[in-house]
Amino acid sequence: MLMNKNYNRYFKASTQIKLNEQTIFGTVNIVQQGEFPENINFNNILKKLEIIVPEHFIQNLDGIYVGDYDFLLKRDLNALYKDGVIYVMPEQDDEQDVYEDIVHEIAHCVEETYGMDIYEDGKIEEEFLRKRRALLDILKAYGYNEVSDAAYGNTEYNKKFDEFLYLMVGYPTLTQLTPNLFVSPYGATSLREYFANCFEEYFARRQYDHVKKISPAVFEKIELLLGIN
Repeated sequence: MLMNKNYNRYFKASTQIKLNEQTIFGTVNIVQQGEFPENINFNNILKKLEIIVPEHFIQNLDGIYVGDYDFLLKRDLNALYKDGVIYVMPEQDDEQDVYEDIVHEIAHCVEETYGMDIYEDGKIEEEFLRKRRALLDILKAYGYNEVSDAAYGNTEYNKKFDEFLYLMVGYPTLTQLTPNLFVSPYGATSLREYFANCFEEYFARRQYDHVKKISPAVFEKIELLLGIN
């Protein structure tokens, strides 16, 4: 409920905000309520998005809003897709970080539009759970027993499991222990983040062969989505 109150309060205030005249793809409004550091040129990022991201992927995206939003700060997030809008924190290291964050959230927008095409046949879920079982064996072998075995079979986001991977094990350790399981450790967080992590690797870093090698089921679905008009 707290998140809903934050969003309601924000959208009530947003009626008084004058939208920038700038758009991308002709339909996605760009609203800046916070300034990026001098080393980040937001226009460069927006131009890159228009070049790299297929237009039919953003048909449900209404805007990209930049600002120090409470709902991002409270969850320590750099970006979030919610109700047709991508919210982005301005305090980031460089242009590539911002670009990757936005592409990652576009993946969640794509899920909203093409969820049936992505998940209905169960191939990505099967691939994800197989990797989770392998992750369980590896981490138990190294003495990480802080969460139950059953947690590894849950495809939904779970805060306790997320904190276990991020805070207790740590992404540097996960990177060393699981180089051939996930394109990056964050992909182990949940099924949706597994897809978005691969999507980000494909479009933001253009590591097509890496995605194909590590997550062939996701690679196949991305290629399928690219052919949808």
